[in-house]
Amino acid sequence: GEGGRREGRSFELEYLLSRLDEVGLRLTRFCSLKVLEEYRQTLGALIETALKAMEVERELRITRRGKEVLVVVREIDERVAKIASLIASREADRVRITQLVEEIKGCVADLLA
Repeated sequence: GEGGRREGRSFELEYLLSRLDEVGLRLTRFCSLKVLEEYRQTLGALIETALKAMEVERELRITRRGKEVLVVVREIDERVAKIASLIASREADRVRITQLVEEIKGCVADLLA
């Protein structure tokens, strides 16, 4: 029934979270656009799965929770864009990229809270 589907989703979320950590770590090591693209795709899948789990699509724009979600997603997007420009500028500031990856992790935690 319904419960089984929810468990399946949380398993998927767990998988995506550990994958995000793994790719995030690689991103801080290699600072490449290729790894960033993989990171972005993993983030996208994670956010989509989280939103489905909350089933907020219908009420996204109405509820306060929905607005919070949109704000967090925007914050994640901004940080990903910052990482992209850091990598593109050839000033692969590892410390800053690591910081941004940690901030994104915090945003994801907020999203799943």
